[in-house]
Amino acid sequence: MASSVEPYQAWRRAGAAWAKCLNGAWLLGTARSLLRGFELPSDKACEASCATLLSCMLEGAPAGVRLSHPWRDFFGELKAPDHVAQRIPSNAERYAGNYQNIIFAGALLAVFCNRPFLVLAFCCGQAVAVLAPPECFDLDFRMPRRGAEFVPIGGDRLRLGLALLSHSGLWVLLFLCRATVQGSMLGVIASLVHAFLRTRPWTEMAKEKLGLKKSS
Repeated sequence: MASSVEPYQAWRRAGAAWAKCLNGAWLLGTARSLLRGFELPSDKACEASCATLLSCMLEGAPAGVRLSHPWRDFFGELKAPDHVAQRIPSNAERYAGNYQNIIFAGALLAVFCNRPFLVLAFCCGQAVAVLAPPECFDLDFRMPRRGAEFVPIGGDRLRLGLALLSHSGLWVLLFLCRATVQGSMLGVIASLVHAFLRTRPWTEMAKEKLGLKKSS
């Protein structure tokens, strides 16, 4: 009975890790913060949000999903497993964020082969949003609000708007383009191969043997 429960718990933990990574994606987090009060965010909040997206890009997370572990740890020792049923769900949990970015990158590459100009346009827009100096966004746009008030939307708000438009545009392309299926499948296969071959840290195996690893 215990042998049948253990794989179930391992896959359950892996599923929880994947859900947690997706829930923490930059696009979802930014959308939630914008919809929470149905008001334009402050300049400080806009700056912080763009800084978070830049941090994701710099660490190699094009999907805006934080890496579970740095890529240098991801590309560690590869070896055929002795216990496949333990290694694959364990790695699926450990590298959930990495695998999601691999699947996203594979899908985006496939879409790029079919819609190169659109992908490049959104990527360039995203790069400008997170890398351009503040002076580029010193434009005085104003949006009417209740009464006779006008709210300025230049500066950091304009930067965040461009970041949202470009990053969400990439996600929309993935959902609309047929090539996404082939690209994402390549990403899934690459992730499964890695999960099959990547050796688990001895600390993880020790926790399992001692029963210290909690189920989510």
